[in-house]
Amino acid sequence: MNIKALFERDNRKRLGDVCLNIGATALFNMVLQFALYPYFLRCLGEETYGVALSLLSLVAIIAAPFGYAANYSRLVNEKALRPANGDYLLPLFLSGILSAFIGIFYLWYLELLTPVTIGLYAALMFFTVFRCYSDVEFKLNVNLLRYFFFYLAISVGYLAGLLVYRWTGQWLTAILTGEILGILYSAFASKIYRRPLRPSQNFGLVCKSIGLLFLSNLLENLTLNADRLLLLAMEGGTAVTIYYTASLFGKVVALLTVPVNSLVISYLIRYDKGLSKKLWTIFVVCGIGGGLVCTGGCILFSHIFIPFLYEELYETVKPFLVPAILSQIFYFVSGILLVVLLRFRGEKKQFFLNLIYAVSFFALVIAGTYFYGLEGFVWFSLIANAFRFIIVVIWGFFSSRDKKSDSPSIQSAEESITVG
Repeated sequence: MNIKALFERDNRKRLGDVCLNIGATALFNMVLQFALYPYFLRCLGEETYGVALSLLSLVAIIAAPFGYAANYSRLVNEKALRPANGDYLLPLFLSGILSAFIGIFYLWYLELLTPVTIGLYAALMFFTVFRCYSDVEFKLNVNLLRYFFFYLAISVGYLAGLLVYRWTGQWLTAILTGEILGILYSAFASKIYRRPLRPSQNFGLVCKSIGLLFLSNLLENLTLNADRLLLLAMEGGTAVTIYYTASLFGKVVALLTVPVNSLVISYLIRYDKGLSKKLWTIFVVCGIGGGLVCTGGCILFSHIFIPFLYEELYETVKPFLVPAILSQIFYFVSGILLVVLLRFRGEKKQFFLNLIYAVSFFALVIAGTYFYGLEGFVWFSLIANAFRFIIVVIWGFFSSRDKKSDSPSIQSAEESITVG
């Protein structure tokens, strides 16, 4: 390996991009995991805190996939479709309204309906859809400095939101403040919320791409947040708190899947060759190496920081630390490998793989939790996520061939250009 090449201008820029990308989302997640959530636990208590985590999990399962689907769709299809802002803003608006109504229904299911909670939770659902889309221009232009400031704005908003929480007594205001501040920054620092606001002639293809990516993201986020939904339903809010604390540092790494994937996609859309077995092997080896480093770091930091942040829970969560962290690391590595396959294999194949994974995950985890309680949930989650990793690796080798993309949106655009 040529060490000097690492310090050439282009490689220095790439290294800087990686640092800004990871730094932005690390700051974002550190504020969430080590400022907001411990504060919520102290104020709400274990049981109510578990319910709060479940409410936030629905935001991550429903609202976030809509926003990220539009985000990924624009990244993948920008060159081929040349979409207008309106192609994405209309689906985002409708998705935000739908997410808000789903959120209200969940409040009714949990018997938490009040005028204040309806207004705040519906607003959080709606604005989260737009926040998850709002960094797309920074990634398209590989402007990682503005990307960093975007997440800095959200983080500052979360911290300022704690003051709003203390003033209002409504914990949802802390999250909502950060989401809105992020959107406002994007509105001033990018052009994605400006004209043209009318959909283009490729609106149908864009909607098809968003739909497939939404379904795929929905399946992924369902499994990532299953601890908060399944455990709340089957074991109660305290079990949610225990597992979430045990997997805390693993969750932080797993939540880096989206920003790391965005950086990978930003560079892969400029790569005009096919996915060879040699290239796929490099991705897999790097993923495994990174996963091992992350696993060691997560276990070490868990034993250092959890006794400090969650002293009353540490002894309870110790038996679950290693399997809970490993489960999240398998999810993280396979998620990065999947986005590579998204670039070369298209949205439809990724959806079917995630469908197989989701079915196997819920079958294993529900059975494990039913028969063995929280311990069954922990170990069967690990088995399901390890299975996902193995399937992704095998699929990459099996389908590796020299071709640019199987994306139906890109194929349709290329066909229309050819016919024209």
